[in-house]
This record gives sequence, structure tokens and C-alpha cells, in this order.
Amino acid sequence: IMKKIILYLILIVNVIFYSTTAFAKVVANKIYIGTTISLTGENTSKALLLKKQYDSVIKNINDKGGAKVGGKLYKFEFIYYDDESNYVRANNLITRLILNDGVQFIIAPNNLKLSDSTKDIIKKYHITITTPKGAISNYKDAFELANSFDGKEISKFLGEYEW
Repeated sequence: IMKKIILYLILIVNVIFYSTTAFAKVVANKIYIGTTISLTGENTSKALLLKKQYDSVIKNINDKGGAKVGGKLYKFEFIYYDDESNYVRANNLITRLILNDGVQFIIAPNNLKLSDSTKDIIKKYHITITTPKGAISNYKDAFELANSFDGKEISKFLGEYEW
């Protein structure tokens, strides 16, 4: 009986832990933002410039202390994958960012459309998504204005994403 109780408690702890980390990727003092970038393939030249811009803005924000939310400073951490300028791969990687990496805040791929199944996952998990233009700065402003990491609150400040 004791083994069953221990296994049951372990199961409950895992369910609680994994259910909360799957929806919000704010750990310690870091806010995780994810995207796919065409580091290879036909869209490489534009994508490399975009990645350089993301890295520069994140460095600038982090060097100034980060985003202030709830009286605490949070730095940005960028998770990205090479979508190889491939529509199917980009959609699979967005799904991976959400389901495997637990990223709640997504920047839409620059030159590739989202599939209906990816859109469904974004809606199901209440993921906040924005366009690439000014994305990092827009997220910072939204976190600070909303004073929250709640996806619905952040989406209000970012506006509706145009599918």
C-alpha cells in the first residue's frame, strides 16, 4: 500500500509540474521567447538579418536590466530553430517550441505561413504570438504594461495576430 501511495504522489507532482511548465516559460528571472528562423534555404539572407536584430534588441534590453514585471526584473532568453525555409518544418518547430520547450510567447515565422494544425495548438494552449517586426521590444512593452505574464493580458497589448 505504501508503494502505491508513493507512486500516486509522484504522479500528482509530475502532473502539476508538467502542466504548469507547459503553459508558461518564465523560469527564475528569464522570459523565454521562441521562433523559427530560416538560417538555411531560400530565405536565409533576410532571416540572418532578422536574427541579428533579435539578438541585438535582446542584448540591449538585458544589458539595461530586462523587463520589469511585478516589481522584479526579468531578462529575455531566445529559443529558436532553423526552419530551413520549409513551411512544414517551421510548423513542426513552432509546435515543438510550445509542447516540448514550454514556450508561451512566440514570434511568427517571417516568410512562412502557419498551418491550421499549428494555429489550433496556439489557440488550445493560449499561446501569445506576434509578428516579427519589433517583436522583442513589443513583448517587453506588453509585459511591463500588463505587469503580468498572462497570455491573454499580453495579447491585449500586442493586438490580435493576423492569421
